[in-house]
Amino acid sequence: MTSNQVRYFLFLPVLFASFYTSCKYKEGPLISFRTRTDRISNTWKFDKVEHDGVEITQRFALTSLNIKEDGLFNLVGGDTADIIHQKFFQSYQGTWFFDVDDDNIIFDFEPPPDSADGARDTWTILKLMSDEVWLEMDLPGKHNKKEIVLKKL
Repeated sequence: MTSNQVRYFLFLPVLFASFYTSCKYKEGPLISFRTRTDRISNTWKFDKVEHDGVEITQRFALTSLNIKEDGLFNLVGGDTADIIHQKFFQSYQGTWFFDVDDDNIIFDFEPPPDSADGARDTWTILKLMSDEVWLEMDLPGKHNKKEIVLKKL
């Protein structure tokens, strides 16, 4: 084999692997050499929040989401409307994971002290980059579509 053939032979699997692993989400990225876990593991601020097409971002201006590589997360802050009702800041923690197809990220919230039941949120990933994440949740019924854009804090 000539040196050009060897380079071609070595380059082809790398090219195939990069396209196979990176064109996963509707909005991108087209190519990424970082793992999904590495890209989602960060501290995020809520850059845009919509509920049924109505933007409610301001209500989450003081909220941050810390997603850790070890499968744990911490959500701190809350809806600023709750501050008016004197609920102030709250902190939620739990575990997170990708579903089998890596199309969704699932957050399992630990139960609050006054309850035995936690909660589970499943978000469809539209875009997953190291500095920006787009998520969508569309529950059955009316008034249940939520969209979130997270930016690296």
